[in-house]
Amino acid sequence: MFTLAHILWLVVCFAGAFAAFWYLLKYKPSLQKVLSVACVGCVISELVKTFSVLQMVPSADGSTMHLYLEMHHLPFHLCSIQIAMIFFARFSKNEKLRETVLAFMYPTCTIGAFLAIMMPSIFGADTTVADAFLRSHPYQYFLYHAMLVVLGMYIALSKEVNIQPKHYLSTMGILGTMAFISI
Repeated sequence: MFTLAHILWLVVCFAGAFAAFWYLLKYKPSLQKVLSVACVGCVISELVKTFSVLQMVPSADGSTMHLYLEMHHLPFHLCSIQIAMIFFARFSKNEKLRETVLAFMYPTCTIGAFLAIMMPSIFGADTTVADAFLRSHPYQYFLYHAMLVVLGMYIALSKEVNIQPKHYLSTMGILGTMAFISI
């Protein structure tokens, strides 16, 4: 944490988020359009992540090789679950449930993704600056989380969702349910 590679990625994330906010505040696209762009970003991000961590492993008898994806790369982290939330919020016709999901996404995207950028789990002690910029996984990790921060903040800035104190309870309920399921 806070190695040269991490600090460089923080600068990249800050610059990208600043540029995105400038664009969003200048042109004020609808939340639907922003969610559409986020859907595309999610698909690209997940494909890059999957293809960058896939491994070829031998079968039990060693006669063939198979593709293998380690379980911790499956999209079951809070930030990966945002993919389903983004698609739901973009395509749902149920306005009440959509509002609840967007109210959940606002703090979890903003705070959770910001913390993921500040405390990246993809760097080991032996990661060099070259590793951090020559492999695709760091690009996916940092750019995806920066996108989530921007999206989370734009949910509130767009004023298309009226975030109320009751949403605090629903957000905590959804987080509690997810924590229980993860056990």
